[in-house]
Amino acid sequence: MGVNEVAWHYSDVAQVINILTRNGYIILGGDVYQLLNNSIEVTYDNWYFNTEDNEEGIRLSEEKTKDYIESYYERFGENFIYSI
Repeated sequence: MGVNEVAWHYSDVAQVINILTRNGYIILGGDVYQLLNNSIEVTYDNWYFNTEDNEEGIRLSEEKTKDYIESYYERFGENFIYSI
C-alpha cells in the first residue's frame, strides 16, 4: 500500500498513547485505516495537533488523541486501526 507505519487496534492504542506521553513524547497526530477482507484500506481520516513542547502540550496531545480515537470507535466500530 506504500505506507511504512505501525498501527494498533482500538484495544491496544490507549496503552501505546500512555507509554508515549509518559515518556515525554507529544503526539502530533495520526491516521486511521480500515481492516476489510483481510486487507488494510486507507480511510483518509486523520487528526493532527500543534502545541508547545512542554508538559501541558504533552497532556493536551494525549487528550486530543484519546478523544479522537474514542469518538471514531464509537461512531464506526472496531474494524479500524490507528497509527500515531
